[in-house]
Amino acid sequence: MTEVTTANVASATGIDLTIITYELILNEIEEVRKYVVDKDDMRLTRHLDKAKNYLEELMFSLDMSYPISYDLLSLYLYINKNLVTFRIKNDEKLLKDSDKIVNHMLETWKMLKEKAEKENDQTVMKNTEKIYTGFTYDRAGLSETVFHDHKRGIRA
Repeated sequence: MTEVTTANVASATGIDLTIITYELILNEIEEVRKYVVDKDDMRLTRHLDKAKNYLEELMFSLDMSYPISYDLLSLYLYINKNLVTFRIKNDEKLLKDSDKIVNHMLETWKMLKEKAEKENDQTVMKNTEKIYTGFTYDRAGLSETVFHDHKRGIRA
């Protein structure tokens, strides 16, 4: 089970938050499977509801000005329908289908994250200093620190 901490969420990018949400959905589906075996309807329902809430979060975060958002919305609605129907029919195949789709989407977003990280690695200005800023605890407020890279300049 993936552990999501406040630090993970606080330092996450938009892609990271999407990945975290998919992982949470998969965790909830796994919990549902566990409670099907244990025949614990109350906990099963609670975890199904959590999975559906995470799906709703993904749906609400879609920017519908992009055509792909409609495709993602259709997938999310299909997964939600499977979860609701599973609760009624108790058909394990519906959980497997949902799990398979969410896993595929998770892997796709992870690949997208890798690609974005590679593209961000290619900075426009190659010969610059990295500047890290952060809030300090003193009255001055913001403190800037420059870490020098000794590879700057022209080698003779």
